[in-house]
Amino acid sequence: MFIRVKFSDNGEVWINGTISPLGWTFEAKVYAEPSSFGIEGGKISKLFTRKSSGEHVFTYDRGWVKIPKTTLQIMVYKAILRALAKIE
Repeated sequence: MFIRVKFSDNGEVWINGTISPLGWTFEAKVYAEPSSFGIEGGKISKLFTRKSSGEHVFTYDRGWVKIPKTTLQIMVYKAILRALAKIE
């Protein structure tokens, strides 16, 4: 998994990544402190995961819009959470 961290001028932290070999990409908005709006009460308030075609695989935007359903989607979701937890 390749991950890039981008800090915006207004203090927001957006993290972009690629899930290889699937070719899926993700974007996550991460805060310094956990929130009731975060995934599982954590620091991630937005998570957009897309196939290379642009189709959304699963989406969280302060609440689930499209939840991960298949075994593969759940595995990728958990891998993203583990990877993002390591970033301070």
